[in-house]
Amino acid sequence: MEIGEAADACLVDHFSKDSEPKGIEFEQLLNIAPVVFYVSALEEEGVDDLLEHLLEKATSCTSWPVEPGKSTNMTKPEQVQELIREKIYRILHRELPHNVHQVNRLFRRVEGGIIIHQDLVVFTKSHQKLVLSSLHRIQDTATEDLKELFKSDVSLRLHVKLNKSKQRRNVEDYSI
Repeated sequence: MEIGEAADACLVDHFSKDSEPKGIEFEQLLNIAPVVFYVSALEEEGVDDLLEHLLEKATSCTSWPVEPGKSTNMTKPEQVQELIREKIYRILHRELPHNVHQVNRLFRRVEGGIIIHQDLVVFTKSHQKLVLSSLHRIQDTATEDLKELFKSDVSLRLHVKLNKSKQRRNVEDYSI
């Protein structure tokens, strides 16, 4: 007996003894019992039943949030900023990425590629040292992804800036 059949039999036995009259149909049982899937990753059992159930419950969509052929509604500089932010989070970990503010300085298409300069603004010397120690790794991994994203050569330059001010200003305050 498969795991799903055993589970179904247990549910039918439980509900027909305790709260429902004998002879309850399985379809009626599904209306009053919660949907439970017994899945065994080791034996690879029950996964097909779960997928089938999810497909039955999925609703078809008549309108899409993004136009066909378009993957995002973000501008190119916003995409660059998000991609670099991802690299900062993956490489620096913990709280430090939340203390790094990004400022796009330059985004220019030139013959043969794209030139991008971005400032990474930090507020303490220790954060500056940590970011500087990982800067080449962040820049190299981001450059590879940007080349793939834009399907052209990319020259990415990241600059770490220390803001000695005690008060943390808006990102717009850092732009030239």
